[in-house]
Amino acid sequence: MSHPAEQSCGSSTEEILSHELSTTRLLTNYHEWIFQEIQPFLGNDITEIGGGLGTFSDLLIRNHLGMRTDATIEIFEPASQLFSQLRQQYQARCGDLLRTGRIRLTNAQFASPSSTYDSVILINVLEHVEYDRNLVHEIHASLRRKGTLIVFSPALPFLYSALDKQVGHFRRYKKDLLASLFTNAGFTIAKLHYMDIAGIVPWYFINVLGGSCSFNPSLVKAYDRLIVPVMRRVEKYCGTPIGKNILIVGRKA
Repeated sequence: MSHPAEQSCGSSTEEILSHELSTTRLLTNYHEWIFQEIQPFLGNDITEIGGGLGTFSDLLIRNHLGMRTDATIEIFEPASQLFSQLRQQYQARCGDLLRTGRIRLTNAQFASPSSTYDSVILINVLEHVEYDRNLVHEIHASLRRKGTLIVFSPALPFLYSALDKQVGHFRRYKKDLLASLFTNAGFTIAKLHYMDIAGIVPWYFINVLGGSCSFNPSLVKAYDRLIVPVMRRVEKYCGTPIGKNILIVGRKA
C-alpha cells in the first residue's frame, strides 16, 4: 500500500526524518503505552532531549505537568526547523507555562550544570547519537541524587535496515549493551525490558527484506489502533522475551 508522502531511499536524511516524526504522531496508543511505563519514574524537574515535533512532549506536559503544579520541563531540540515548530505550538497553547518557566525550550544540543534535573527522557533519540556513552555520562552528572534516566530506543541489531540508516540511526540496542552503557556511567537499573513483539515480523519483512525507506501512514495508524491495545495488555501480564523496541530506566545513586 503506497502513500503520497512516502520517501525513496534517495531522499535526504532531513526529509525522511521529518516524515518519520510526522508519521509517528499517529501512534497515539503507542505513546500512551510508553508514558504509562515511565510515569512512576518521573520526578518534578524533568527534561526531554530531542523534542522533535513535540509528540511525546505533549504527553509529558498534559499528564505530568498537568498533575503536579510544581513540576517543570525543559525540552532540548537542536534542529532549528523542528525547534521553530515546537516554539510556535507551545507559544500558542502553553503561553502561561512558558511565561512562568514551567516549560523551557532550548534550541541546542543537551548541556546542563550538575545536579539540575530529577529525570531525563530520551524517546527514540539515543540511537541517533554517535557517542552515546559520552551523552549517558553527561546526563548522569546532570541528575540530582536518585534521579532517573529514561531511554526508549529501537532494539535488535538484526532489524537494522535501510530506513534506520536513512533517518540517522547508528545502531539498534540489545539488553546487555544498553544495560552496560548505563551501569558503566554509574546508574543502577530500575527497569529494563523489550516492547512491541508484534512489530518484529512486519518490520523485518517490510524494512529489512523489503528495503523500504519510508513509513506508510495508513499502516502505522492501523497498527496503532488494532494491534497496540491488544499487545499492550498481553505484554503487561505475560511480558515478552524480545521486542522491536527496548525501554530502560536507570537511577543515580
